[in-house]
Amino acid sequence: MKVLSKCLIIVFVLILSACITFGPDTVLVQEVPDEYKSQTLTNYGVELYKTELIKNNNYAELERIRTIFQAAVDLNPANTTAKQYLLLIDDYKNKHFENFVLQAQNLQKKAKRTDDETYAMLFAIEQARTFDAKDKRVQELLKQTAEIKKDYIATSLLKINELRETAKNTKKDSERETAIIKAFTLVERVTNIDSSNFDANRAYQELKSEIEKIVKAKLDQAKALRIAQKFDQAVAFLSAAKDLNTKMDNAFTVQIKDEEYNLYYAWARYHEQRKEWQLAAQRISKALTIKKTADAQNLQKRVAEAQGEQIRSADFTAALQAIDNALNKGDLVNAFTLIITRLKITTDTTERSTLEERKKRIYDSLKTYYERGVQAYREERFKDAIAALTIVVSIDPDYLDAADYLEKAKQKQALLEQYGGS
Repeated sequence: MKVLSKCLIIVFVLILSACITFGPDTVLVQEVPDEYKSQTLTNYGVELYKTELIKNNNYAELERIRTIFQAAVDLNPANTTAKQYLLLIDDYKNKHFENFVLQAQNLQKKAKRTDDETYAMLFAIEQARTFDAKDKRVQELLKQTAEIKKDYIATSLLKINELRETAKNTKKDSERETAIIKAFTLVERVTNIDSSNFDANRAYQELKSEIEKIVKAKLDQAKALRIAQKFDQAVAFLSAAKDLNTKMDNAFTVQIKDEEYNLYYAWARYHEQRKEWQLAAQRISKALTIKKTADAQNLQKRVAEAQGEQIRSADFTAALQAIDNALNKGDLVNAFTLIITRLKITTDTTERSTLEERKKRIYDSLKTYYERGVQAYREERFKDAIAALTIVVSIDPDYLDAADYLEKAKQKQALLEQYGGS
């Protein structure tokens, strides 16, 4: 059934773009009942709505997504979900259009504007125009700001050239990178308000190549620092690469994830070799959130066993201190593991009572994490949902429907990343 759904999605997208040719695909479209076609289109439209509109605010996709839902309704007039999303799209369009018009009008009325405010005004007008170019307020704003837009673009292009000259002539890598990034940010602004500007588009492509080189350099620096076991510094370079990657349409996401995994795995190994079990557990847990590998899972198992042995062999005061340290850092899963490990070997009634009190405190806190996770899921903050619900399920796999929400959040996040989200 999953294979059929995927095939249908491909076929329907081809139909909507008027690119389908006669052949097996045509037979498939003709033979599948309209109800199934409608449902498949609806599912596809819902995912596009969530990724392109809600997540990415890609207004250019609005009419295409609306066409998909309209086609679903045409195929099956009883499709209430498609009808609901048609209303949501209209509401989305109206709200965003009115917000852009209001923002532009308010900024246009200001006697003095900063460069950022001028850009915000011109950008709002351009976005409103994409929604409804025939609206009288939009036409009036375009007319009143035509000279302002012309001056802003001319001034920005001059600044871009100056920054590129600075980047070309400076001997310091840091100054060169800063100049290139500033120039690229400016050229993005120009293309956002005038997508057909020849000079801006040419500069965009040239600067994009320079940004790509910077990202690659930062990844190389992060790798070198990882090998040198300067892990905190490596994190900083990876963070910078991540920020720039968003400007590159996430072109380096795979490379960044690979290096980030390698970093945290190496960091965990570093702490394992020094028998710093709690720190090793934290690092390997982070590595596993990035990529699940046999090496990382085996390391996590070794660290957990070593932690368990340490907690079993420690006197109760030291064991309790380790548990409380984990609790104070918010590491509930590690604290819970330490408690269970100690409970297995403790026969003293007072000690068991103390451990059970800590255990109950953890269980009582699960409600907060569960609610936080479900709320994040509903608000489509899937990474936050995964983080909160993973804690719940790791401690109590049967806690309400946390496991179901966690699985759905992981699926949604994977879909977002597939469409270039984060």
